[in-house]
Amino acid sequence: MLNTLLKDKYGPGIRVVNYGAPSAQALELLTGEYHYRKNKTWREEMETSEAKIIILNFAMNDARHYRFKDTEPDYIVSPVKYSEVMSKLIEIARAKGKAVIVQEPHPICGRIARVKLEPYVSSLNAVARSESVPLVPQFERIKKWITGRP
Repeated sequence: MLNTLLKDKYGPGIRVVNYGAPSAQALELLTGEYHYRKNKTWREEMETSEAKIIILNFAMNDARHYRFKDTEPDYIVSPVKYSEVMSKLIEIARAKGKAVIVQEPHPICGRIARVKLEPYVSSLNAVARSESVPLVPQFERIKKWITGRP
């Protein structure tokens, strides 16, 4: 649907590609490890990517591993380290001429809701401001819609 809408507005040269990897963390994208092990490092990916716009949406798995300490210690990403990783991803993409947009994660529910995303959402908002990149602020909006609170 997004591809169709964008092609209607901007012409046939537009293509949306989702390179997301289930259960991946931002740090893995940066280093090309674990869930992104089939990729090169982010720097290498950006050097060869034809993309003009990059949308980054990470936080849920970063927060989950931080909460449960269920991955290697070097891949347990605190909200502070998450900010550093997101800033580095943005810096590298921009250095290769890409426009970058960051997108807040959506809220989570059920048993996994013990994972607190709010510190990561706050960190991402701070990164968006400090790096002057557009932000898709969906976390609170979706949370209000889910809970039925205005």
